[in-house]
Amino acid sequence: MDRSLAVELKVLMIVRDSPVPMGAGAIKRELERRGVFLSEATVGRLLSDLEVRGMLRKDRNKGRHLTELGLNRLALLERNSLSSAMAMDLVDSILSREGERILELLEARRAVEQEVARLAALRGTPDQIRALWTSVECMEEAVRMGNPVWEEDSRFHRMLAMASGNRLLVSVVELLRQNPFEARELEMVRRKAGRLSNSDHRSIMEAVSNHDPDEAEMAMRRHIDNLVADCRALIGASQPSRRVEETVPDPWGRGFGNDR
Repeated sequence: MDRSLAVELKVLMIVRDSPVPMGAGAIKRELERRGVFLSEATVGRLLSDLEVRGMLRKDRNKGRHLTELGLNRLALLERNSLSSAMAMDLVDSILSREGERILELLEARRAVEQEVARLAALRGTPDQIRALWTSVECMEEAVRMGNPVWEEDSRFHRMLAMASGNRLLVSVVELLRQNPFEARELEMVRRKAGRLSNSDHRSIMEAVSNHDPDEAEMAMRRHIDNLVADCRALIGASQPSRRVEETVPDPWGRGFGNDR
C-alpha cells in the first residue's frame, strides 16, 4: 500500500478506536507509538484534508469524529491493506519459483525495447508522441491514486513499438507482453521494491520528444536495468545489481559495476 494511504488508514483507525474526540497532538503521539513520525503541523493538515473530504467531523474545539463516509473509507483501506499484504506474499512465492524466468523475460525485453525506443525517437509522429505522453500521465495519476498501473504500462510500451515504425518489432513486443500475469508480477515486484513511482517512463519520453535516439535508447536500458536490479534484490540472487547510471569508468576504459 502507498505510504500516504497507509498513514491515512492509521489516522482513521486511531480516530475510530478512540472513546473521545482526538486533536492533532493526540493523534501525532499515537502515530509515533505505532511507528509513524510526523510533525503536528503535518498531522493537522492531514486532518483538515480528511475533514474537507467528509471523512471526519470536528466537535467544536474538542477534536474529531469519524463520519459514515469516513467509516466506509476506513473499511475500503483495510481491505486494500490486506490485499496488499497478500500480494507481497505472492511476490515472494512467485520469485522463489519463477525468478529466473522473469529475469530472462526482462533480458529479452531489454534487447528489443532499446531499439524500439531509438526508432521511436527517430520516427515518432507528433500524434504518437502526444498519445505516449498521455499514457505516462495516466500512469503517474494511477500511482498517486494507489491504483494498478500494469495495463497502462503495457499499453505505453505497445504504443512506443508502434511509434518505431517497424512492424516486426511491434510483433516481438506483442509476443513478449502477451501474458498479462507477467505484467502484474512485475508491478508487484516494483511495489515491494518501493519503485512503482519513478521517472523512468518520463525520461524515455523526454528523449523521444527531443528526437534524441541515443538518449532514448539509454533511458530504456536504465528502465529495464532497474527492473532487473529490483528482481535480483528481491530473489536474493548472487549476481550484482547493475544500474547504468552507477557505472564508473576506470583509466583503462573499462567500467566498474558494468558486466558488459
